[in-house]
Amino acid sequence: MGTKRVKDKMNKIFLGKQPAVVDSRTITYASVRKSFTVLPPPPVAFDAEAAYSVDNSEGFMNTGAKGVGDCVLAAGYHWLMVANKWETGQPSPVPTDAEILATYYGLTGGKDNGLVELDFLNYFRQTGIPIQGKLYKIYAFVSIDWKNHDELVDAMYYMKNLFVGLALPQSALNIWNAGKQAPWVLSGNPKDDKPGSWGYHGVYNPFYLTPYGLGFNTWGQRQLADWPWVDACVDEIFALVPAANIPNSPIDQILLDQQLASIVTSPPPTPVPTPSGTIKLVVTPSNAVISINGQTIPGQPPVFDIAAGQYTITAAVKGYKTQKQTVNVLAGDTTLVTFNLRKSGLCVFN
Repeated sequence: MGTKRVKDKMNKIFLGKQPAVVDSRTITYASVRKSFTVLPPPPVAFDAEAAYSVDNSEGFMNTGAKGVGDCVLAAGYHWLMVANKWETGQPSPVPTDAEILATYYGLTGGKDNGLVELDFLNYFRQTGIPIQGKLYKIYAFVSIDWKNHDELVDAMYYMKNLFVGLALPQSALNIWNAGKQAPWVLSGNPKDDKPGSWGYHGVYNPFYLTPYGLGFNTWGQRQLADWPWVDACVDEIFALVPAANIPNSPIDQILLDQQLASIVTSPPPTPVPTPSGTIKLVVTPSNAVISINGQTIPGQPPVFDIAAGQYTITAAVKGYKTQKQTVNVLAGDTTLVTFNLRKSGLCVFN
């Protein structure tokens, strides 16, 4: 799956998360949460960046002219900025661009095609991500039931920030491009509000307002979303457990260690089939060579199935100007892609 590049009025912003992958072995927050009588209920509003004086406006290579679709990795670094300050009381060091790109391309095999959040979190736990030459790991991660708002707020407050996957609708892009930093809300247009119709994005969640919804940090700015939007457009949320002991942890360490041990000895789950859609090509001239994300399509079929996601499709033939289109293929849908190539060369007028 390719990353979708979207330009706003000031700079470039990038998507790069793959659709959520489900592993039945993933530990849930509810299964390792201490008794709710141990800790008081969370406040109605909380802002981790304000509480720990963390400036998380850095894009971590997910914005700008040299940006890439590393939003999942960038969210991991954003999480570390808060976690390090929370654990140590000292400002966190910042990764270099070289460390970010080396880690991202190491995980993708050298391609700018985004990441599966679950794969990244396993890497974060087992290997760690670099900052100034030092590897930082998490101890574990647990999944959150985001439609249970009490659980979500509890986890966000006591774990200080969450790791979130979004299936962004087209209506969110419309709001973003309006340039007013308005909250993400559903528009009421079913087509524009379809989750994933813009693309998939990894962010971290540093604040909430209980009566309204959640706040994300993405592309160097803070973005609020109301609860109906969260319910519809989130496709995964995790709480990350730091490697060091944390004050007032809601996690029962004994229960967590027992479940981690059982995962090591249990067989991997049966792979879940990748959701797919269909691309229908209409190309003039018909002998144009079609490629997807740089790979030529064998046999040049006019209709074919492909995994759901974002793709850059190119049509090229000698004597004509090459054209490119970025499309979002939705599971179960047919995406029509039309190319009408124009002849290249100079026109001479008498």
